[in-house]
Amino acid sequence: MKQTILVCDHCQGPKRKDAVATLSLLNGRARGTSATSLDLCEPHRREIVNAFKPRGTYKSPKTGQPSRVRARRSQKEMAEFRKAVAEFVKAQKQVSNKMVCTKFGVAGHQATKVLAELVAAKRLKKQGHSAKAIYITV
Repeated sequence: MKQTILVCDHCQGPKRKDAVATLSLLNGRARGTSATSLDLCEPHRREIVNAFKPRGTYKSPKTGQPSRVRARRSQKEMAEFRKAVAEFVKAQKQVSNKMVCTKFGVAGHQATKVLAELVAAKRLKKQGHSAKAIYITV
């Protein structure tokens, strides 16, 4: 009786480890002769599988936790927020976009939008550009 023992295709040298898995890289089409398969030992299988795992750029939310996505602010909420930002600027004399973000716990684009609206309404004056901009009461 003849037996075939698969050995790792990735190991070098005469003493190659026994293969524990056969991996194939496919593109979703029906299997054909173009699919390449590798017979791998456990350390090399782990290495290949880890190469295809996502690298922590996306973290899925925990189940049961409320999502951080918030509904759009209503007109009334935006008016109150504009008023609160104007009072904050008046009390501080001069503020930056980052100061508004940390004080009110909002995203940078929301603070920038409200500060730009107050500048357009001539309630604030802007000095500087981009992240170095400073807003002063008029």
